[in-house]
Amino acid sequence: MKISLMTYKHTKELFTDLGAFRDFLDTIKSYGITGIEPMFLEAEDFYLNHDLLRDVLKEITKRDMCIPNIDLIVNHLKSGGKDFEEACKKTRVMINSASVLKPALAMTNGNRLPEDMSPEEGRKLVAASIDNAIEAGKEHGLDIATEAFGISYDVMSTSEMLEDIFSMMKNSPLYFVGDSANSYYGAESSVVALEKFWDILRHVHIKDVKETQEGTGYPAKGDRWLGQAELGTGIAEVKEFIEFLKSRSYNGWYSLETYWDDNLDVIGKYAKTLKQLL
Repeated sequence: MKISLMTYKHTKELFTDLGAFRDFLDTIKSYGITGIEPMFLEAEDFYLNHDLLRDVLKEITKRDMCIPNIDLIVNHLKSGGKDFEEACKKTRVMINSASVLKPALAMTNGNRLPEDMSPEEGRKLVAASIDNAIEAGKEHGLDIATEAFGISYDVMSTSEMLEDIFSMMKNSPLYFVGDSANSYYGAESSVVALEKFWDILRHVHIKDVKETQEGTGYPAKGDRWLGQAELGTGIAEVKEFIEFLKSRSYNGWYSLETYWDDNLDVIGKYAKTLKQLL
């Protein structure tokens, strides 16, 4: 079993404190987690400090752990022009820094649309932004992937929307990250995307979602709102998602998405649930 942990809060709060980071690594390793995935989002104090990144990598490798993926999130769905150029520039800076950590993969995707932009225009910008990321990745020998991105439910949450983006891509290769929940924002089972993009699948995210009240979580197709659920208790059919992967002899990483919660007990509980499913 190759289980990793995607971190957002810990990227910002722990990765800049090596003492706390060491304790964090030791704790999650005791849960059977041997991969760590920082999210390069609003954490400039982390990803612009290359000396710190090298120290972080030493602590990870010292524990026979690794970094299978880094999640780069930049809002490239603004209305073109200077904003878009600045977003692409920031992506290139992030990829340059990410290469210091020697991940196997870096992932980038879209973000929520401004109200004055159509989904079609949004997909054009996503394709152009990913093309930019692939070019930057080649400079550092770093592969780039994307996923069905649930928050952008009207842009790239379903397999059909992703195919539209892929058709506009100029650069290659581009890999796919399967996600157990994101397609549900667009009212499609996440297994559909797994099956359609199986040949380019490189990584898997595991999380669960539930229906919430309006204004809580993120909007989804059909005037619904979805938010994070305790793993295995929501509507994402996580068990079916994992069973499909097992039926296809998937042997890659399973990444726990618990980035919305920094409670180590919760992370341990989710890791236990995932191991039972595997």
